[in-house]
Amino acid sequence: MRTLPNLLIILAALGLLIGLAIRFMKGGFLGDPVFFWRGSMGLLGLAACITLTQIRNR
Repeated sequence: MRTLPNLLIILAALGLLIGLAIRFMKGGFLGDPVFFWRGSMGLLGLAACITLTQIRNR
């Protein structure tokens, strides 16, 4: 269960980097930075909740 938050953080970073790359290459609807930013923040929030739950259960 300790690897799940790390995996979510890596996915959030990849999503943000891919979103920025699409933003600079194409623009338009897919290039809306809010779309990728919200997804990345959601994954980071989920990773934080899992980590805090693990700390509380010890």
